[in-house]
Formats: sequence, C-alpha cells, structure tokens
Amino acid sequence: MYERIAFASEGSAAAYLSLPFVGRFERRVALELPARPAHGGDLPGTAGSAVFVGQLEPRKGLRILLPAWELIESVRGGVHLHIVGSGLLEPEIDRWARERPGSRTFHGHRSRQEVLRLLPGFSVLVAPSIRTGRWREQIGLPITESVQCGLTVVTTDETAMAPWLHSHQHHVLEAPPTPDSLAKAVLAALDSPLPRTEVIDSLPRHLPRIESDRWLHR
Repeated sequence: MYERIAFASEGSAAAYLSLPFVGRFERRVALELPARPAHGGDLPGTAGSAVFVGQLEPRKGLRILLPAWELIESVRGGVHLHIVGSGLLEPEIDRWARERPGSRTFHGHRSRQEVLRLLPGFSVLVAPSIRTGRWREQIGLPITESVQCGLTVVTTDETAMAPWLHSHQHHVLEAPPTPDSLAKAVLAALDSPLPRTEVIDSLPRHLPRIESDRWLHR
C-alpha cells in the first residue's frame, strides 16, 4: 500500500498523476539536483572549450549540434568542441571530427570516472536533446555532473532541469533548436561562461533524494 509519493521532477509527477487513483496520495516534488561538492570551482576550464557527453544518437540533438558548430567555426577562432560517447552516429562523428582536428575532438566511449575527470577541463556543456517518439530527456546525468563541476550549460527545454537552469542564467532553448539558434547560445556561453563558484554555490548542500527519503519515512 502507498501513502505518499516523492517525485524527482514536475514531468514525472504529471505523468504519474494522469493515472487513476494516484492523485489521492500525499506527494511532493524535489528536483533531482546534485549536491554541492566539497571542493570549490577555482580551477577554470579551458577558454573556448565546449563538450557534449552522451549517447551518439539523433535524439540527443547531434545532427543539430554539428552544423551549429560549423557556424561557430566560421565566425570564431580559438574554439574547440569535444564529443564523448558511443552509439549509432559514432562513424559519422568520427569522420566529422577528423575533418578539423584543430577545433573538434572525438573521444569515443569513456567510463563515468573518466568523464568526471574530463569535465572540469571544459567551460561549457552542450546538451541539445530533442523529443523522439515517446522519448524525452528526463534529467540528464551529463547536466547534473557538469553543474557540479561549475560548467555553463546550453540545453533545450526537454530536460526536467530546464526551469532551474533558466532561473540560474544557463542557456535553455526551445526544442528543437535550429543550428543558428544553438550556435548563438553556445557562442554566448563560451564568451561569457558563468563563474564556476556561482554555479556550484547554486546547488543544494544535501541531495534532494535524501530529503525525499526522510519525508517518505517520517
């Protein structure tokens, strides 16, 4: 028997509340944010560096990101896009990165531990997910891990973190973005990344899921 339900996002709450009888339970929503890390954000990432982390599939917005980055390359020097992941589009992205190694690097698959070591070296995370069929981005692990490292995030309104990111001056685009709108947002983030300490300090001191667990078992 259920007495109360804790949701990790407004989207998940809306989905479950559409089911019969769920609305009668006591409930709360606690956005699945990461906790503030013990260390600060005093190690700045490489200026002009952006990273994509995730599965290499069209639903992650890669076929929008690649032409958007080409637009950025046409107007700005000294920028570099790093792509980390594996999947359906891997051969295509590998070829694309090899065309301009001075501003594109494909890292292939990396373990989570390796990703966490890489992230602090960048300034901006780009996560332009788009809805595909019944799938849509929920939270986005690369997003939560990036804000823990103090990165500025460029994403779409498909992630459940979109309202929080927007309210904290990250860049949130309506999905699906055009290559031009994505390029402008990424350029703006690269030119004026948020202070890393400010991004880290915006996070809660304790994991919301821990607070939810306490509420569920009070």
